Amino acid sequence: MSEIKNLTLRSGWSVFASAMGHGEPFRASNLRGTSGSVSDSFGGCGRLYTCRCGFGELYRASAAADGVAYTVRSFHTPIAFRSVSGEWHMDKCHYSNRTTRHQNLISAAIDRAL
Repeated sequence: MSEIKNLTLRSGWSVFASAMGHGEPFRASNLRGTSGSVSDSFGGCGRLYTCRCGFGELYRASAAADGVAYTVRSFHTPIAFRSVSGEWHMDKCHYSNRTTRHQNLISAAIDRAL
């Protein structure tokens, strides 16, 4: 298992894109990237159940079918994932100002480099 990269939110989208593209785990405050899916038990998916844009259902269905290769979480809520086929999916729901900043950073990494 890879060592967790400690990043900062000021690292810029290209640093996050590199870690995400190589499937490396990272931590930047309350933004984290991990291989595979996160557990739905004991609140492991954070506020994903409040998502009304369809991302929550897509994530849970993909995780149940072992179709999640990499997950990016803001606090405990998955906000993006890469499927085993290599396609990236982003959560467009609004949760908080901080999570929106995380979403914008990860979206830039996906759109510009992945």
